[in-house]
This record gives sequence, C-alpha cells and structure tokens, in this order.
Amino acid sequence: MAMYEEFKKRYDKCQAEEAERKKQLDRMSNWRLLVFLAGAVASVLLFLETNVVYGFLSLVVWLAMFIWLIARHRKMSAELKKVSCRVVINREYMDRMGSGWMDFSDCGQEFANSANPYTGDLDIFGPKSMFQWINIAKTYYGRVALKNLLEGPDKSIAAIQMRQSALRELSKKLDFCQGLQSEGMLSKGVENNPQKLLEYAEDQTARFKNKKLQNLFYVLPASVILTFTLWLLGSSIPLFLPLLLLVTQMIIFAAGYMRNSEIANAVYGLKKHLGAYANLLRLIESEGFENEYLCGLRGKLFTGNELGAGSDAKMHGPDLDKRMRGFDGKGEAASTSLRRLENITNAVDIKYSTVLYFILNIFTLWDYHCVFALEEWKSHYGKNARQWLETVGQMEGLSSLAVVGHMYPEWVYPTLSQSGLKFVAKGIGHPLIAKNVCVRNDFEISRGACVITGSNMSGKTTLLRTVGSNLVLAYAGAPVFAEKLECAVMDIFTSMRVHDDLGSGISTFYAELLRVKMIIEHARKGLPMIYLIDEIFMGTNSLDRTTGARSVLKNLNRGWIIGLISTHDFELCDLEKEKGTNVKNYHFTETYSNNEIMFDYRLRPGRSRTRNARHLMKMVGIELEE
Repeated sequence: MAMYEEFKKRYDKCQAEEAERKKQLDRMSNWRLLVFLAGAVASVLLFLETNVVYGFLSLVVWLAMFIWLIARHRKMSAELKKVSCRVVINREYMDRMGSGWMDFSDCGQEFANSANPYTGDLDIFGPKSMFQWINIAKTYYGRVALKNLLEGPDKSIAAIQMRQSALRELSKKLDFCQGLQSEGMLSKGVENNPQKLLEYAEDQTARFKNKKLQNLFYVLPASVILTFTLWLLGSSIPLFLPLLLLVTQMIIFAAGYMRNSEIANAVYGLKKHLGAYANLLRLIESEGFENEYLCGLRGKLFTGNELGAGSDAKMHGPDLDKRMRGFDGKGEAASTSLRRLENITNAVDIKYSTVLYFILNIFTLWDYHCVFALEEWKSHYGKNARQWLETVGQMEGLSSLAVVGHMYPEWVYPTLSQSGLKFVAKGIGHPLIAKNVCVRNDFEISRGACVITGSNMSGKTTLLRTVGSNLVLAYAGAPVFAEKLECAVMDIFTSMRVHDDLGSGISTFYAELLRVKMIIEHARKGLPMIYLIDEIFMGTNSLDRTTGARSVLKNLNRGWIIGLISTHDFELCDLEKEKGTNVKNYHFTETYSNNEIMFDYRLRPGRSRTRNARHLMKMVGIELEE
C-alpha cells in the first residue's frame, strides 16, 4: 500500500493548498472591492474639492490599481483551479486502488462493440471496465488512442517492446502524467471531435491568392487615416477625399462581410479549446524524455524535420527553449504556433463588441486583416495541426496505461515469447480486482486446451478473464498483475457474456453458436490465437452440450491455437485421456462449514469432484425434494 500512502500524501497536501488559496482569493476579492470603492470616493472628492487635474490623476492611479488586482485575481483563480484538479486527480488514484473507480463518469461506453472478439467479455469498455479504471485522457484523440491500445494495438513484438520501454519511463513521471490530466480537465469540450478545426486547417484554398491585391487593404486604411489627419491639421486636402475613401472602405467591408464572417467563425467556435491544446502541447514539448519513442512523439510537435526521433529529439533546456521561441515559419513549437492562432481568434472576438467592431472595420478593414492572418497561419501550419492533436492523444493514451505502473510498481512487464505458443504465469491475478482481496494463481498452457471445472462461483470465469485481461494489458505494453508472465503474441477470442436478441429472433444458445462459429472460422486462418469460452453451450440439454463441446475442442485442436473452456460437464474431462486431443484438466473447489460454502479460489490440477448447486438453492430458501 506504499503507493496508496503516496497518493494520500499528495491528496492531503493539495487539499491544504486548495483551502489556503481559497482564503487568499477571498482576501483578494475583498481588496478589489475596497480599492474600487476607495478609488471612486477619492476621485469624486478630488474632482469636487480640488483641481480637475488631481481628480483625473487620482482616477488613473486607482484604476490602474484596480486593473492590476483584477489581473492578479484571475491569475490566482487559475492557480486555484489547477490545485483543485490535483486534488481530484489524487483522489481518483486512491479510488483506483480500491473500488471507487467504478463510479468514474467516463467509462468509454461509446467504444463498446459486441462484434469485437474480446472487449465485451473482458470488460474493456463500459461500466466497471478497464477503460474506466485507468483512463486519464481528456481530449478526443486521447480517448481514441487509449481505446485503440486496448482494442487493436500493433502486436508486433518490436512495437509492444517499444511501448513497454516508453511506459517504463512514464511510470516514473507521475508529475508529468498528472499535469497532462490536469490541463485536459481545465477545459471543457476538448473531448469533442476537433474535426471542424482540422478541416479548416487542412483546407489550403486561399481566398486572396494575389498578394499584390492584398496590399490594397493596407494602403486604403492608411490613406483614410492619413487624409483625415491632414484635413484635421488644416491642410488643403478637401474633406470629400477622406470621406470618399471611407465610403469605399465601407462598401468593401459590406461586400466581404458574409464570406469573412464565415471564415472567421469556422475557427472562432473552437477558440476556448485552443488555449487548452496549446497548454497540453507546451507540457509535452518541455518534458525531458529519454525514451526514443517518447522523444519521437515530442519531435512531431516541431514543424520541419529538424527535431525527430533520434539524438536531436532529446534536446531540452536552453536549446529547446530557444527552438520554441523562434518564429521562422519552420522548426517552431506546436504550442507557439497554436498560440498564434489563438491570438488571431482573440482579434476576431472584437466582432462581438458591435460599436468597436464597426469602427475598426470602416477605418482599417479589420475583418480582412483577420482573414489574411488566418490564411497565413494555415499556409504555415495547417498541414501539421492533425499531427499535433493526434500526438497529444497518443501521449494521453500512453499516460493512461502508465497509471497501472504508478499504482503498482511491483507489477511486471511480460516477456514476449518469439517461438511457439505459450502462456506461463506465476502469481497472476485479475487486474480489476483490488489487490488486497484478489487471489492469485500459477497457470500455464503451451498447447491444446485446458478444461476448467468447478462448482458455481468457485472462480472459473474469473480465471478466464484473468488470462484475457492481462493479455490485453500485455499487448498494449503495460505491466500485468503477476509475479512473472511469459506469453506469445496471439489473437484473443472469447465467448462468455452471450445474450439473446429478441428483436432479431436470436436466442441465447443461437447467439453463442454464432460466437463459437466466429472463433472456429478465425482458427482456419492459421494465425496464433487463444480462445476463452465460458460455460460452453449452457443454453441446451446436457447431451447436446457435451457432444457440441467435444466437437468444438477437436475443431480447435490445432498447432497454432491454445484455449481455455470452463464447464459443469465433467464428461469433457475425459478428453484428457484421449490421444491427440492435447487437453489438460484444472479445477476449483470449495468447502462447507455450518451450512456455509467457502471458496479459496485456488486453481488445482485435475477435474472437479464437488457440486454446490443444491447447497446454493437451500441457502436462498428453495426447498428440495429428497
């Protein structure tokens, strides 16, 4: 529980800091009100009792103080929000090490897919799922990246080992991962698909292709201001000239209003998210990674090819800061580039100050200059925007997997077997069961099938899910809940949580048949695979169930396949004695005392010798005929 205490310590520290910052913010609010009232009274008195100049100077001084206090209040409020996020984050880490994580709001329900060969049966998405347990991603691409790592990662041994190496480093960077989560939490809406922003950024169609024509929009406003100024200074320039130029600009402004607004609004709608993405990018850019894969990801956040995966990608400190500050259209940090877009959207924001917006447009053609700035930004950086956001997502996905290592540094990274099928585990447990209550077992299989027997609630289904869930973590590159695990890279197929479909006229038994058919069809492809089938054909009579199960086992008795089947039909255990079937029996058992059933959830070799259905029926009050 050492890490639980660490999270508790962080939680208590952040909570105390949060309380203190709230007090400071309240005091700042009081000072702000006091300065406003004092400034108003002092300035009015000076205006009435002394020279107007003193009153004006007093107003300027008090106003400056008031503006400074507003700025200070905003900064303190932002700092308080960050501390509050840290409180929540460390509370969530503590919940993950118990059962509180099952109440987390984001469970990835939209990623649940009944057609997937294993995610539904292994609780990968949805309530009480692996996604719900470890996810700290807040952006759209971050959640998708974690989904892909759990559902369909690159399973080449080199790719898995590359992710393992990256996660070993991220597991030691708790502050970085919590900072990434905090920045994501501070902006609502970043979980939405940024497709509109990306479509705009990647659309290289320019409204004003003629650069010389653009110069007109600089010359005209300058001419208006110059001629008005000269006329006001008493020159011989007639008034109709600046007025004529002004009317011309008004016509130009009106003619382009709809199109300019359409362009500006395309990116302005995402204004509130640009700062959040920029902060996330800045955090990744400034982190000093050692792992080559992580350095390569960070290198994608710099335009140009100067900073990629290699020795240059490990740049940090003054060299990195210099690169991030530079602006030459290439080699610039993504966060700086995105801040530029945010600044442009701030200029567009003037649109919602009607009087100022109208004045700026008739005198400077403000809308056109905003559009010019947007098009220049697109030409420099538009093609990189998708890569930036996807890179943030990839980092969030990896950081979510690193949560496992943050909580349980003693969990192991599996060894990937490069020759033959193999699953050899020592002290393996189900990752979603709290460590203090989970019973761990040794288990291995290198060929054929294992038939798991045992009475109800003895642990058969949990064993199948333990094997499957740890393989999902292993292939994602994360540590697994075991003292040791060596496994081959295999496709995972399951048939456990089968449901009927009344709308389609599919019974539970038929649904299971379709699931088993999918497993058998994949088996014919000759690809390494592992199957996990729970209570096979439980929806039919015992004779057909046994006959069908034997047929399935023989269909799957191939050199590139291993699997586990749980059953109550002890007849399947006889396959262990048949030549060429490669079946091995394991079982769980229970004991009885004072009319109570007690399970130890220990896996034992051989077939089960106990049944507990009658005892369970009596325990719930069902009277049985003797």
